[in-house]
Amino acid sequence: MEEQSFFQKFLRSPFTLIGGLILFLMILHNIWGITERLLSFYYEKRGLETKIAELQKRNEDIKKEINYTETEGFLEREGKARLNLKKPGEEVAVIVEEEEVMRVEGVEQDFWNKMFSSVLSLLKF
Repeated sequence: MEEQSFFQKFLRSPFTLIGGLILFLMILHNIWGITERLLSFYYEKRGLETKIAELQKRNEDIKKEINYTETEGFLEREGKARLNLKKPGEEVAVIVEEEEVMRVEGVEQDFWNKMFSSVLSLLKF
């Protein structure tokens, strides 16, 4: 039999096998960590792209609203609603529901009942 060279003995040694296995596992572990980071970056990127799309949509809606607030129709509507303004020659009709009329009458009756009871209490009746 031929004698094996030092290099061949070294490669067939159990220590070399264990060392090679450990080195392989370390490399595999590092590759796994890099893959996990890449996946997390990918998912974060997708989430941010979705958020960007939502914010762009919201920005467009706000721009439309700003453009609408600069129109005559908006100014007229807000003037009528908030400031009770009307155009020259325009008639304004106020529609009062029955419940509101009854509530107003109830407030007046309540006021006179309080007045009457306070006068009676002053006169001690």
